[in-house]
Amino acid sequence: EANVIIQVNSHFGARRQEAQRLGRILRPKKGSVPGVVNAFMYTLISRDTDEQFYSAKRQQFLIDQGYDFEVIDALDERAEEAGEE
Repeated sequence: EANVIIQVNSHFGARRQEAQRLGRILRPKKGSVPGVVNAFMYTLISRDTDEQFYSAKRQQFLIDQGYDFEVIDALDERAEEAGEE
């Protein structure tokens, strides 16, 4: 049973669709410890695109639904470091 979702392109997907995906990954798994969440959902968004705007709307919807949210923006720095080697 999966505990990670990597969403590469959501095609301007609806907020509820994203919440459904997150809900699927958060369902209790066999052998899981009650009250401990060991599930992750990553969404890759390109900067300066229309998708960035829609992603922000989906983020706010998930926050309003009570989900914790973290934006990881360090990938640019890692890519630059790799290019310097």
